[in-house]
Amino acid sequence: MVELGSIFMLMTLVIFVAYGICAAAIRKRVISRPRILTWMRRIFAGAFAALGASWFSPIGRYYGRAPQQKERARRLRALLLSGRSQRAGAASGRGMKPSCWSMPS
Repeated sequence: MVELGSIFMLMTLVIFVAYGICAAAIRKRVISRPRILTWMRRIFAGAFAALGASWFSPIGRYYGRAPQQKERARRLRALLLSGRSQRAGAASGRGMKPSCWSMPS
């Protein structure tokens, strides 16, 4: 068992050394070309701007949720859009607690 563990550790070391050598070679090529650096900065800035925009959009908040949360959000949105409020329907018995509020989490 010790032999297998040693072989695995050696293989992992060899792979990480090869990965480091390749990364260093690519780094030298990228840093030596300012045009590539400029485009990489633009791409990263655009990606972060898109992530920030998705945070503030209702679609991004909706699709980032788990399926149960999506269903709860859909029911709550339908309730709010229907114009019924809890106080307004209380006299008629319709203003009871909506089923989407008591869903298990």
